[in-house]
Amino acid sequence: MSLRSKVLGAYRTLLRTRQIVFSGDAVALTKSREKIRDSFLANKHLTASEDILQQIQCANETSDFLLQGVVQGKLNTQDNTYKVKITEHTKLHDNVPLKEQNKVDLNNFEIPQKFRKKKN
Repeated sequence: MSLRSKVLGAYRTLLRTRQIVFSGDAVALTKSREKIRDSFLANKHLTASEDILQQIQCANETSDFLLQGVVQGKLNTQDNTYKVKITEHTKLHDNVPLKEQNKVDLNNFEIPQKFRKKKN
């Protein structure tokens, strides 16, 4: 497989990943598409295969991080809680109370008082 096809594959993977992670959020979808495009164009001048492979690896790691480590939260203004969108790709670590055995309702996880928005 040529370097060009690997670069295009990494680019497409990142674009697909952002659609999964930021689905329903038009602003995040637009900004992430622009950032991905700008990042790839900024490295267009690279000619050394080692540098290009390093950037491809970085893109793949970024895609994995977005899929596994980023969740969407929507504020419920009535009770000042967030509804968190967990996907099948989201990595739930053992050291945080997000596992089923800990009986945390992920759809209505309450934000600690110090992190809540102050009402006007």
